[in-house]
Amino acid sequence: MKLMCPLLLNPCPSSKPFKCDNGVCAKSLNMCPRDNGCPYAMPNKCPQTGICVESILNCTDYASQVYIPNGCTILKPIKCWNGTCVASGSECTAKPVCTPEKPFKCWDGSCGENADSCGNITIGCLPG
Repeated sequence: MKLMCPLLLNPCPSSKPFKCDNGVCAKSLNMCPRDNGCPYAMPNKCPQTGICVESILNCTDYASQVYIPNGCTILKPIKCWNGTCVASGSECTAKPVCTPEKPFKCWDGSCGENADSCGNITIGCLPG
């Protein structure tokens, strides 16, 4: 009498039929955990929160430190007239209305007694 052992090709259950490199069973390769514990579909782990995200730019802790060309961060990308950075243009304060004491509107949106009171603005020239 010969004993036959069942051939175990895939030890994973049908609900998670894919066997990952580390032996974990998953629904698909994209759901296999990476070395950092995140699945392939969301491979980046945020440094402070530990949340797995598609792009490191989606980490609020990271995005608050990444600056775009206007000097603002990814979380607050809009620069208002007064130099503050906000998430939405509706958060910008209104430009001040000049008063009779300071009737001259300066280049930066502030008000002065005359053009000389506004300060200097440096304008660079293109090469050539």
